[in-house]
Amino acid sequence: MVTKVLFPKIRLQEMLNRPGGISREEALAAAIENLRSISGEGDQQIEEAINQIEAIAFQRTELSARDLKAILDLADQIVTLAGTFGYSYLDRATKNLCDIADGLLQAGRNDAAPILVHARAVRLFSPSASKLTEEEADKVLSELEKIKSFFNFPGMASG
Repeated sequence: MVTKVLFPKIRLQEMLNRPGGISREEALAAAIENLRSISGEGDQQIEEAINQIEAIAFQRTELSARDLKAILDLADQIVTLAGTFGYSYLDRATKNLCDIADGLLQAGRNDAAPILVHARAVRLFSPSASKLTEEEADKVLSELEKIKSFFNFPGMASG
């Protein structure tokens, strides 16, 4: 018995098989240009999320579970946008913030101090901030790692 495999027609595949398409390099260049064209909107969303994190964290010496969850949600938005637009230092600092907030939440702790430090570091790497040198950025990130180590919180930032 012979089994027939039916391959459905896929519009993209048909388009790729037609003459006159664009090269992979041209497609990548167009995609990068498209990302650049919307980066201003992404930068604005990053700034708004940082402002909201600061509004939560800077008003208190102790944070509730609800506060920590709100910070995690906002930080998750920043991580997504930072990764999309290539802000590697912002991405790493915000992942550390996520690790600290999640660690505090899981441990049932309400310390605001480590969140404040991380929020300030995230602000240092925001799109509107003055660009740090690579050495300065690495120093800030290593200090954030020390805080995470002090609390003994594992997380996504180290990977």
